[in-house]
Amino acid sequence: MGSFSPNAKLFLIGIILLNVSGGIWGVIFNLYLLDVGFRKDFVGYMLSAGELAMGLGALPAGLICDRLKRRRSFLLAILSGTILNFVQIFTLDGPTLLVTSLLNGAVSNALYIVAWAPFIVEHSSPKERVYLFSMSSVLGWVSGMVGNIAGGILPEAFVTLLNTNTSDFLVSRMTLMCALAIQVAGLVPLYLVKEAIGNSSEQSKSFSFRKIRSRATIARLVFVTALMGLGSGFIVPLFNVFFESKLGASKAEIGTIFAFGQVGVAAGTLLMPALAEKLGKVKTVSLVELLSIPFILAIVLSPSLAWATMPYIVRGSLMNMVGPLRDSFSMEVVYSTERATTSGLNGMFWSILRAGGTAVAGGMMEGGDFFSPYLLTTVLYATSSILYLFFFSKTKPVDNPENK
Repeated sequence: MGSFSPNAKLFLIGIILLNVSGGIWGVIFNLYLLDVGFRKDFVGYMLSAGELAMGLGALPAGLICDRLKRRRSFLLAILSGTILNFVQIFTLDGPTLLVTSLLNGAVSNALYIVAWAPFIVEHSSPKERVYLFSMSSVLGWVSGMVGNIAGGILPEAFVTLLNTNTSDFLVSRMTLMCALAIQVAGLVPLYLVKEAIGNSSEQSKSFSFRKIRSRATIARLVFVTALMGLGSGFIVPLFNVFFESKLGASKAEIGTIFAFGQVGVAAGTLLMPALAEKLGKVKTVSLVELLSIPFILAIVLSPSLAWATMPYIVRGSLMNMVGPLRDSFSMEVVYSTERATTSGLNGMFWSILRAGGTAVAGGMMEGGDFFSPYLLTTVLYATSSILYLFFFSKTKPVDNPENK
């Protein structure tokens, strides 16, 4: 970390704060909606609306990101997300929740997803790049773990502090407000970031499909990403619903399980750069993802929460620890002027397909079918991982100045 630029270090501080906030939100928000009387299928539709909007907004976000540059894009993403999340906490109106979810996906989430990978590439040398990707992921997972634990503990702490029989939805609301306060704090280090010299207006002029030279590579990246996004949508956004509704877990138990999952990802991510140096990024990604697949079915076939916990941790760790390698590889095999386009297209198809999966899975779970979503995820993940190896095993980085 000592070799990272000041901008990269400020970025990492921002990542920590934002993921603590996101960890709290991820444990509580879906359950908060159930506490106030919304159905599981509505929760699935709302999550799908946000994912769909993020997908549709990803390409425009790539254009905006190049014109506003990375720092302003991050600030706009976080500020708009904070305002919309505040509205979500204090409205119990279904249509309003759907609209805010759409806006959150189209603006804040789309900008954030599109901006972060090009930012890392532009603030790192080829030698340190995979380590910066990995470190940002590790710190994100560890801080997310802290947020998960806080999300499980804070509601009970508020009940004890207030010394009253406060309703579940009120203490959940207070917990979500804490998450937003931390999210606002994440604006500060990102505000102090200075733009990289190479992130010029010349790049924004090149955001055009007619000027893309890596069409085949981008198409393959997008295809395997879309399959993975669809598979993810069936189960990942609804893990907390599955644990509570199918296995009877409490909020504190869900927060603890999510936290242990973050620890596994963080530990594994630290090992990925060394493994990638021996096997190569593509083989490492494909192998680790394939190893995770049996644990998906192990979760849904588990007879109790205790039996489901370990497969959940192992699956999440294996699938997510290779994320930095995927991101680094996708930025290196396209030209620098195509990075925003690549990020935008990946984000678009990932989110649209994930939204569809979540909507379908929410309806299945409302009807009592928890097995089918996990089976579909298994098939899609396996297909994506095998195709990733087939498509990219011989692909080399393109001749960008950053790759020399």
